[in-house]
Amino acid sequence: MRFAGWAAFAGWLLFVALVLVLRFAMLPAIADYRDEIETAASKAIGQEVRIGRIEAYWRGLNPELVLDDISLLDAAGQPAFTLSRVDAVLSWHSLWRLRPVLALLSFEQPVLHIRRGTDGRFSIAGMRSSDDSDPAFSEWVLEQKRIRIHDATIVWEDELRQAPPLILEDLQLALDNSGRRHRFGLSAVPPAELAARIELRGEVHGDLNDALDSFSGQLYVELDYADLAGWKPWIDYPVDLPRGRGALRLWGDLEDGAGRLTTDLALEALRIRLGDKLPALDLTSLRGRLSGEYKADAWTLAARQLELLTTDGIRLVPTDFQLDWRQADAAVNGNVRANLLDLDVLARLAAHLPLDARSRQLLQAYAPQGQIAELKASWGLQGEALSRYALAAKFSGLGVRAESYFPGASGLAGSIDLSEKGGRLLIDAGASGLSLPAVFPEPDIAFDALKASIGWTSSSEGVDIAIERVGFSGPDATGQAHGSYRYTGDGPGVIDLQASIERANGNAVWRYMPHAVNADARDWLRRGITGGTAHEGKLVLKGNLRDFPFRDPSTGKFLVTAKARDARVDYAAGWPTIEGIAADMSFDYGMRIKASAGTILGASIKDVSVVIPDFDVNDEMLLVRGAAEGPTGEFLSFIERSPVAETIDHFTEGMRAVGNGRLDLELDIPLRRPLETRMRGNYHFRDNQLHLVDGLPMIAQVNGRLDLTDTSVAASDITGRGFGGPLRVKVGSAGGKVAVTATGTASIAEVSRHFGWPLVNHLTGSTPWKADIAIQKRNADVVVTSDLLGITSPLPDVLNKSATSRLPLRVERSAPAAGTEQYRITLGNVARGLVLRRDGKWSQGVFAVGDADASLPDKGLVVRVAMPRIDADAWRNYLPGEAQGAPGVAAESDGLALTQVQLKTPVLHLFGRDYSEVEVVLAPQAADWQIALKTREADGELLWRGADDGWIEGRFRRLHLTQAAAAGQASSSVIDSLPGMSLVVDDLWLDKKALGRLELRARNLRGSWLLEKLNLRNSDGELSGSGRWTRGARQRTDLDFELLARDSGKLLTRLGYDDAVRQGKARLAGSLRWNGPLTEIHYPSLTGELAVKAEKGQFNKLEPGVGRLLGLISLQSLPRRLTLDFRDLFSDGLAFDSIEGKLSVEGGIMKTLSGLTINGPAVQVVIDGQTDLQQETQDLMVAVRPEVSSLAIGAAALVNPVAGAAALVANTVLKSPLNQIFSYRYHVTGSWADPMVAKAGKDEEKPPQDKDGAK
Repeated sequence: MRFAGWAAFAGWLLFVALVLVLRFAMLPAIADYRDEIETAASKAIGQEVRIGRIEAYWRGLNPELVLDDISLLDAAGQPAFTLSRVDAVLSWHSLWRLRPVLALLSFEQPVLHIRRGTDGRFSIAGMRSSDDSDPAFSEWVLEQKRIRIHDATIVWEDELRQAPPLILEDLQLALDNSGRRHRFGLSAVPPAELAARIELRGEVHGDLNDALDSFSGQLYVELDYADLAGWKPWIDYPVDLPRGRGALRLWGDLEDGAGRLTTDLALEALRIRLGDKLPALDLTSLRGRLSGEYKADAWTLAARQLELLTTDGIRLVPTDFQLDWRQADAAVNGNVRANLLDLDVLARLAAHLPLDARSRQLLQAYAPQGQIAELKASWGLQGEALSRYALAAKFSGLGVRAESYFPGASGLAGSIDLSEKGGRLLIDAGASGLSLPAVFPEPDIAFDALKASIGWTSSSEGVDIAIERVGFSGPDATGQAHGSYRYTGDGPGVIDLQASIERANGNAVWRYMPHAVNADARDWLRRGITGGTAHEGKLVLKGNLRDFPFRDPSTGKFLVTAKARDARVDYAAGWPTIEGIAADMSFDYGMRIKASAGTILGASIKDVSVVIPDFDVNDEMLLVRGAAEGPTGEFLSFIERSPVAETIDHFTEGMRAVGNGRLDLELDIPLRRPLETRMRGNYHFRDNQLHLVDGLPMIAQVNGRLDLTDTSVAASDITGRGFGGPLRVKVGSAGGKVAVTATGTASIAEVSRHFGWPLVNHLTGSTPWKADIAIQKRNADVVVTSDLLGITSPLPDVLNKSATSRLPLRVERSAPAAGTEQYRITLGNVARGLVLRRDGKWSQGVFAVGDADASLPDKGLVVRVAMPRIDADAWRNYLPGEAQGAPGVAAESDGLALTQVQLKTPVLHLFGRDYSEVEVVLAPQAADWQIALKTREADGELLWRGADDGWIEGRFRRLHLTQAAAAGQASSSVIDSLPGMSLVVDDLWLDKKALGRLELRARNLRGSWLLEKLNLRNSDGELSGSGRWTRGARQRTDLDFELLARDSGKLLTRLGYDDAVRQGKARLAGSLRWNGPLTEIHYPSLTGELAVKAEKGQFNKLEPGVGRLLGLISLQSLPRRLTLDFRDLFSDGLAFDSIEGKLSVEGGIMKTLSGLTINGPAVQVVIDGQTDLQQETQDLMVAVRPEVSSLAIGAAALVNPVAGAAALVANTVLKSPLNQIFSYRYHVTGSWADPMVAKAGKDEEKPPQDKDGAK
């Protein structure tokens, strides 16, 4: 820039002012010289100057010159710099300084364009700067009393950075100079998106000609808001700053060459990258005060209330710290002070900080965490050697990751004070931990509480550590320790440590075995000691650690002793654990556990020892010796849960026992080869009860000894009692096979009592038996045999047996294929059975009796019976009745469902009669039975439901009943219940009588059996009825019925009374009641009413019995009656026009009500009296009144015309006197089978009314 031109211009102004002073009278006319002034100014500056107006005034005693609308034109004639107004007040100091000095220089609304070209040179208002700086202008500016710039606008264009123009508006500048003192203030408004108003104030003491270190002063900058990243086009930051905004205030001090800089920050949404290869650090906020101070040989960095929050949640709480560094020649001294350091935050921020590789590696390796408070540290370096150091701090939550031999820690709290001469560490922590990888393979130790006081001193001879007091409590142990340790740099050091352990968990012992204990032994401790607690523990560790574990007592001592309580030892994989142990334990170079009490599966142990003689030999051995007494059942479980179970092929699986015994056991277990464990033992049974297999009874009074090794099982003489008789068992094994032989005698009564099988309870006696069991590969082949000699059976048919006869029984169990069991049962040549079990479930089975087919069904259980004759009546005395179990319930045996029962026999004897060619198939369906019945007498299907009182429904295509069957059923015991039913019989026969189609429906309701519908229908007639049978202690039957005969003659013929009546219609209806079941009439209580009505029929000649009674009124010999001859009264029969009467029943006696009247064309018969239905007797009066009609008289006239005419006239006039003349009465008594008839004289009763009611 041509600053000389500006100086000339200023000098010219001064000259003008002097002229004005000298020529005071000319001031009012100064505007007349505007052109001359423009020309002089243009020449002085080198650019054309335009002045809009010039005025001169007096300001007090100082002349003042005012220029308005000033423009400096560039080479193109365009304004490069404009001034709205310039006001210059001349100071009288100019006279003795011989250069212009202004009391005030003021610029109003200047607009200044500043440009940096691509060559780096600046131009202001179109004037390019020169390469040489001219200090004269700067000196002149600092000589002016006051300089003011108001409302300026500066346009900054940087072509070198290719940045967009930057416009600063509303720029205000104040500069006050007074000798060496210079005070200034500057404010400007940048674009709103970049920042708020910028405020800068300061004061400097010094001269431009003085050295820099002689300057002093203060600087203050305030910026309420700025988009830091937005300034990047015009400003180069020392770090990458892609994003950020906020406010700052800055104070600077300079004095005697020492500088201080203090900054208050309030930034947010900040992204900063502190190195090219470092990840960006995203901050939500950054606040606090940063300060720095620099002197010639020292510097200080400090922060107050510095806090930050990253976008991923890392928070630095307000922190104060100060770092001092001073260097003098080769000596360096440093100090650090901090009120709080969060190591975890610093470690997490380390990835973003410009640290050297070693520091970054250490932070990553040790991962420090926790808080350091009241930190004071100092150090001194002489060259590169550390000559002194000191550290004092409090800490909480302190943690560091273990690395190699360096211990780790977590959650520590306390304080430390150390120097190069020694120090002291105090720990008072709650939940915390230590990690000692150099000592233990499982290095992590947790504490609920940890207190320690440790001091140490350092010298050229080594480090001496005094463990004054250590108290610890944690999940694994509680105790105290004290001792000392000396490290000289040669070997691992010398230790003298003693500890008392108040409590320790047994399952943590393995964790405290040092590296010197081999991995196999330590692994056994981990798996073997799995519970319990220790108390009264002692630890002694004394000697040079180079000689650990001190097998030679002269070199040192290592011993841990404790008393165990409720310990659990899992001494070998697959063997039952020893629990509840009370023992003395000791650990040195081996382990010894001597148990005085404990249990194995509930059995008490005594004198048990578990020993590892030496932890550090090539083939460590675990030796277990001991004895146990307790329940035999627990011993059986012990075998089944041990490897012995495989050896004996799980021979004892499923066995149960009552009683006690004794086990002696020895185990030799190579820890590196546990599969080669050797075992020796035996068990003594003492009056035990032993249950071998589900479904069999306990064997009582079991005594004997069972010998076991890891390869065999043997027993030569185990005795006991089972099924009411003695037995003996032998056991042996060879080649992976176990053989069991059992022999004994069984009481059939005990067998029946245990199993509760039907039929067996009818047998008596005892019989020998034998069982052979071969067990191999967890499969047992079983054969049980007996000839049943000594057993007596009263059962019918093929199961009848005497005590001296033999009936071989054989039961075989085998496994023909993997996952399949087969059970074959043979009872002589009487019955056979075969049942299969697949994959643990019964799948199919068959039982065949007699000649029945024994082939297996596809699924389920089928029972087949095929015999020449089945006497069901005989079996009824042995089979369970309804009271013992409702029939029709589907049978199951451990999942094998009964699916079908098949009966086939030529003759089935039931209810006193034989049924021919019987085939019955019964199939259970849930709680129901589906029954298919086919015999010579019946063909149909039934469904039986056994719930509640039962229900039967079905349809017979044909059903043939006989009187013998009915008689047999009547003679059976009286039933006390009937099921509900819905039956249809398409073709019902009774003996040889075709009765027609039957429909029957009944149900049980509140203790009553309701007959809702009874309908028996054929082409000749129909019987219908309904009723109720009330069950209980006082049974009662109520029955209503109606019989309709469409052709009485045919209906009677169908019922077996051939030619008794010809034609005729009839109706018999009534209501009967009696005490007792529906199936059996109780005549003494029988009561009721009957009504009979018939018409248009004729009685035929009848056989004796009831027919004879009817024959009394069968008056078919009317010509003989005309001759008063009644000898043929019972010979032929009687035609009738109607029969009508009402009857009552009381106590089993049926009586007529107003007589039973039969009206016929030839006779009228009236029957009165009663009949005993139970005794089948009668006492009847029968009145026979012949009908002597005109036809009869006419017939008589053929013989004697006079007599006939007279009779006709008399009969007509006298109202049938002939009828009364020929009427007779008969007294009928006796039985129905042989009635007795006697004449009782003439019927003198009044004649009945005629049809019209006339007498």
